[in-house]
Amino acid sequence: ELNHQSLTPSELRNFYIASAYRPYVCYYHKYDYVSIEVFKEVLKAGPRMIELEIFNSDYGNKVEPVVSVGEEKGEWMYTLNAIHIKQFLRAINETVFNTNLVGGVAKDPFIILLNLKTNKNIKCLNKLHKYIYSELNQHLLGTTYSYNAKKTTNTEFYPRILDIPLIECQNKVILFAHGDFEDTNLE
Repeated sequence: ELNHQSLTPSELRNFYIASAYRPYVCYYHKYDYVSIEVFKEVLKAGPRMIELEIFNSDYGNKVEPVVSVGEEKGEWMYTLNAIHIKQFLRAINETVFNTNLVGGVAKDPFIILLNLKTNKNIKCLNKLHKYIYSELNQHLLGTTYSYNAKKTTNTEFYPRILDIPLIECQNKVILFAHGDFEDTNLE
């Protein structure tokens, strides 16, 4: 739990962050189920950073972003099911900033790493963008810190994400993405 008075001079880089790797897998990371119920229980334990592996649900115009475990090459999903991203985003919105469910860490920033395994399916990624805004909009960190933020040098984005004062991240979701998302709405 962060003390509000201690936030003024502190940046994100000065804190350890509790995380959960694949917090939606029931037991085994291959050939097992993905569960929204397991995910919610893990969130209640208070991690402030999670990773979600995002895949295409299908091919063609009806593609939707789903959460599973697998490999991008060949679009292999190793779980026995996949769950639509909206369910995970809704669970995050309802849980991680709720003091009754997560206690004193409810005001702390929440970091989501989107591990994009969609082979840059633009339709899927644009839908992912839409769902993120529809479910988490009030908690998203402002565009000042976005991927396309103003650069201070040729190699450095400003303001750097680790230099964010914690007071500006309270009750905010910070999104990172791994994978190809250029020229989509996620950029």
